Amino acid sequence: MGLTGYEQREPYRLSVGEKKKAAIATALALEPEAMLLDEPTANLETAAKRELIGLLEKLRTSRNITTIVSAHDVDIVPYIADRVYLLNDGQVLAEGSTAEVFSNFKLLESCRLEAPTVARLFKMLGEQVGIEPGSMPMTLEEGIKELKSLRSRPTGR
Repeated sequence: MGLTGYEQREPYRLSVGEKKKAAIATALALEPEAMLLDEPTANLETAAKRELIGLLEKLRTSRNITTIVSAHDVDIVPYIADRVYLLNDGQVLAEGSTAEVFSNFKLLESCRLEAPTVARLFKMLGEQVGIEPGSMPMTLEEGIKELKSLRSRPTGR
């Protein structure tokens, strides 16, 4: 978890991000089959948020641990989740891949949520300048890949 050398530090001297990593490390020491994380990136500065997302992504791909994350920060979800369940007022309104759920802009709006920033950008590009993605990108990396793909498409002129 990147906490080597922190063994002798007092918990109150750890940053918010370090405390979150220590909490996750504590849970992992029990070798769980599943972990439940509630707003794991809340109150983190940008660098710590990026680092924690990377660690969660690594855990998701390298260990066979089911990770359930409750998050309002939809920009992190495509990086850490294979499946999304959209809940509102105790009801599951949608279930599917991040692209399936977060491409339903009307449903998200009815729940007072927004799609990830990259998806919103591509939606605006479609509406404003007629750029329609082949698939709705959810992450910066997917957006860059889609832009490269759009650039290589014939224009029809």
